[in-house]
Amino acid sequence: VMPDGVAVVLQTPAEILLWWIETVAALSTTLPLPRFGAVELALVLGSLTLVYVASRVWMKAVLLAVIAGVAFTSIPVAPDHPSRCGAGIFWYPAGTEPDAVSVVVISPEAWDRSVEDCMNAGIRSVDVVVAERGSVTTARLATAFADVVQIRVVLAPPQHRIIGARRLLEPVEVYAAGALIAVAPSPDRNELLVSVRAASDSSQLSDD
Repeated sequence: VMPDGVAVVLQTPAEILLWWIETVAALSTTLPLPRFGAVELALVLGSLTLVYVASRVWMKAVLLAVIAGVAFTSIPVAPDHPSRCGAGIFWYPAGTEPDAVSVVVISPEAWDRSVEDCMNAGIRSVDVVVAERGSVTTARLATAFADVVQIRVVLAPPQHRIIGARRLLEPVEVYAAGALIAVAPSPDRNELLVSVRAASDSSQLSDD
């Protein structure tokens, strides 16, 4: 019979390996794909080769940990400034203001690939999503966006088809990235009108 202490030591690498597999599986559904440079790619491929030929469990666990570390450090981080994260989708980080929130504006020019582009840009959570239109196309994009990004609230026109969205009946203003974002329903109630200006003055900022 193997002593308890020896059994624990032998089982620990296998437990680490199982934990690594479960962790990667859980995170892979919500994290964007890592962006490997030449050095990172060579390190990952080399480690994978060694994992294949390694005969001991603890060696595989160490190599997989190296791969995980390289992958996680290569995951993109959301931009810290207003930017276009995908065709027709605009990103405004919260910034440093106490009441500021992160905002994503989905314009009519957005299409299916735009959601993937935003995820690959490192955007993983958003406080407010503004859907300028309430069309079936925008509804599909908002749903796809919510599948890969944590969203607190989606603002939509009074006449919309977005499941779970909040109908905006009155103008609202939110602070994001040092800017004041004003959102109001259009007179025909079929879209939301978005304007962005610097919080310190009334100069207009373009989100084109």
